[in-house]
Amino acid sequence: MINSAERVVVDALQVDGVTKMYGSLVVLGPLSFRVPDGEFVAVLGPSGCGKSTLLSLLAGLSQPSGGRLLVRGRDADHLGPHERTMVFQQDGLLPWRTVRRNISLGLEYRHADTDEAHRLVREVLEQVGLCGFEEYYPHQLSGGMRQRTAIARALVMQPAILLMDEPYGSLDAMTRMQMHEELLRIWKGSGRTIVMVTHDVDEALSLADRVMVLSSRPAHLKADLSIAMSRPRDRSSADYTKTRTELLTLLGLTM
Repeated sequence: MINSAERVVVDALQVDGVTKMYGSLVVLGPLSFRVPDGEFVAVLGPSGCGKSTLLSLLAGLSQPSGGRLLVRGRDADHLGPHERTMVFQQDGLLPWRTVRRNISLGLEYRHADTDEAHRLVREVLEQVGLCGFEEYYPHQLSGGMRQRTAIARALVMQPAILLMDEPYGSLDAMTRMQMHEELLRIWKGSGRTIVMVTHDVDEALSLADRVMVLSSRPAHLKADLSIAMSRPRDRSSADYTKTRTELLTLLGLTM
């Protein structure tokens, strides 16, 4: 009998020697890393290096050309949205559906119990601060509110892993900072694993427990930095400035 001290800890994501090719073009890899359960990871890299391709593989939207990808210890090929869900840069809301009905779309496809679906939708509306906007249509919402709706649509599926592909790239700076605070609150309250692709060094450094930097194509893991600073992070601190400079240097963005 295995006692609690001997239980095997299963990572949320395990990537072992994963490659991705499109014809003869090698886009990724080989790439290997692990993401512990409950960790917030940001992925940085040059434009076109394969960051979004990596996220697509993690989400199960495409299949690796080689290597092994495990989600919570299981083969990733046939896992459903309760394990991992994707939030894209473009919110993808259906214009003919209200906020409530956009959020509940995945539950409808799952044929969820009606009462349970209503409860889950209410919960995520509260989480993302959209109570009172349930019957609004996408064209009536600001950019930040539309993205909140997209995040709520992902959260309502109760995924263990939330994958985010530059979700705030189209928002203005002030709205983006507000959304950062909101995302951290949701993450801390849920214990979910988050992997977020971003092109913004400050976004990665402000949010993540760990920042992975990819090389130019074909992408390999150039650096994997643990961010030990407490939150909220002081952008004027010496530690922040030092780590920011290190990340910029890795990306080739310093003089």
